Amino acid sequence: MGDTCVDMAMEDTPPIQPSIICLCRYTVYCLTTGGTVRWQIRLERVGTALMVYSTGKETLSIRLCVTTSSNSLLVFMDNKLMWNSQTEDTIVAIKLSSYSSTYQSVLSMLSVSGRVSIGYLGTEPNLYKVPIDNRFIDFKAKIQEMRTIEASLKDTGNVGVENKTVFTMKAVPGELEKGAVGLFIYQLDK
Repeated sequence: MGDTCVDMAMEDTPPIQPSIICLCRYTVYCLTTGGTVRWQIRLERVGTALMVYSTGKETLSIRLCVTTSSNSLLVFMDNKLMWNSQTEDTIVAIKLSSYSSTYQSVLSMLSVSGRVSIGYLGTEPNLYKVPIDNRFIDFKAKIQEMRTIEASLKDTGNVGVENKTVFTMKAVPGELEKGAVGLFIYQLDK
């Protein structure tokens, strides 16, 4: 394969052809039991964990989840990306779990920092779209407003500045210099 295998899983649920899924650092391989490559997925980031799951329906597709070093959870059906989601931390192990009749088929994820998260993918994929701001911006009015403010700053730039010729400085000495306490007044030349 030419890459380090990070995780492996086996899928042999009928009617799916028995397959070995190997998560390597930048590639996911699906191999037949004879070693022939059925398909492969090239990852943009380093893969950290793999989970193969069944939906309970008879399908010819292998469903799998892959987590990456960029805190992403990728859900594939064979080699087609179906869903992606952001995780809070880099996931190193992922399993499909059921804890009671309330919490069935949830994702149990172990992060690199040792934190266990229980997740549910929800009903709508997050496509990471930037929200569109529907406000109309009148650029001509904004430029005119900026010019007006700049002009008022130029006009009032020197107002209120007085020339003082006396500089007062108070020196507070430490314990050793108590005899040298005083107020110093200097006359500055114009």
